[in-house]
Amino acid sequence: MQWIIRELLPGDHIRVKRPLYYHHGIYVGEGKVIHYSGKDGDSVERPELVEVIESDMDFFLQDGIAEVAKPSMKESLYCRNKKECVKLAKEALGRRGYNFLHNNCETLANECAYRKTLTSQIEEIKRTL
Repeated sequence: MQWIIRELLPGDHIRVKRPLYYHHGIYVGEGKVIHYSGKDGDSVERPELVEVIESDMDFFLQDGIAEVAKPSMKESLYCRNKKECVKLAKEALGRRGYNFLHNNCETLANECAYRKTLTSQIEEIKRTL
């Protein structure tokens, strides 16, 4: 998966760099993103406070820059259409059960954007250890 900077379109799988990880979401249009988060920030250290929310871009970005997923040719075979991606993201609103390793912001974005689970940043970390 490559990541590029371009104008966002509804249904884009996006990410933003945090100090120790990338935070992922689905851009749903009109400056809004659906992602796993606490009300006061990502809250990865307090998973009981995390749920799937819709927020504005400023809250999601926290002064970072949005990067858009650009799947490889092979990965593009599994892409959902943008409309379906937005629909699935909206259906996930309010979902709880956040887990840093197994049910996180990236897994949510992958679930919405692709018909197959793609390699995650957690899997990459495990491979390097």
